[in-house]
Amino acid sequence: MVIGGYGGEEFLSEVEIHDVDDPADECVDPPSMPFGRSAPEAQVVVMTGDDGQETRHLLVCGGYVDESGDDFGATDDCSRYDFDRDVWIPDAPMRRQRFDPESILLDSGEMVVAGGKAADNVWLADSEVYSDGDWSDFDQLRLPDGGLYHYCLLRINASLAMLIGGMSGGTDEDDMSADAYFLDTTDYSWTRVPSMATPKAGLGCGFVVNGEGAQEVVAQYGNDTEIFSLRSLEWREGPPMPQDVRYAGSGQLETTFAVFGSNQPSDTIYLFDEVNYDWILLENRLAEPKFNVKVLPIPDEYLNCDSTSK
Repeated sequence: MVIGGYGGEEFLSEVEIHDVDDPADECVDPPSMPFGRSAPEAQVVVMTGDDGQETRHLLVCGGYVDESGDDFGATDDCSRYDFDRDVWIPDAPMRRQRFDPESILLDSGEMVVAGGKAADNVWLADSEVYSDGDWSDFDQLRLPDGGLYHYCLLRINASLAMLIGGMSGGTDEDDMSADAYFLDTTDYSWTRVPSMATPKAGLGCGFVVNGEGAQEVVAQYGNDTEIFSLRSLEWREGPPMPQDVRYAGSGQLETTFAVFGSNQPSDTIYLFDEVNYDWILLENRLAEPKFNVKVLPIPDEYLNCDSTSK
């Protein structure tokens, strides 16, 4: 699922369904969001009804929504998509305005949003958690480097995530980072790991399982690709991206990932070939050129199409 983004002249509200594994598969796109937003954050969250029954909804929050005025146009707004009713529902706003934060899901199904850039141009390091229609501070998790946005927070397994790159620096001039960290999601502690050779922000990222069964992390920005071995804890040069791709959205698949769009803007979708370690330009394209999209795999049972996740 490809959510929102920026088309070069307007903030986009459209939501697209793409089956990367089967481009010929026909899916019905959900209705557009109530308004356009660039670089929002989204997760499928668990809601508990008055009858005690749990249902799952798509929660989309934050992003950039306005270029007018003196303030940076970050928003705290949240909208929730009801898969069963096929409608968008206004939801409680976050406690902070956040442009391009990242998030993880707790074992409970609750969404924790971290970092981003606020409307007063402050880089955020704090986080907050969404639980059954309300937000509260999540003091267990604070980002390193004085706050980050345009960074990657990638879930590796049930107890480990990895943070890569981003714009850092608090309230100072934008500073593109090459730093990388492991996040222990059992106690939310950070462990510094080797930095990338080249700083990256607005990067494409994902983990791959190669032909030998080894897990590796891929980070991409512009034409540059770097690969991090989870065995040796070392970065190495990866295959060059054929196109200068920046501020794309990353969509994780089972054993690889794809990047959607670019800041030209572009309608391209590139898949990382985890067997041959190369980038493949897919024939299917986005509905229009765009960047700063949010990409989220959605289980097939929530959608009106045939394959496992889109």
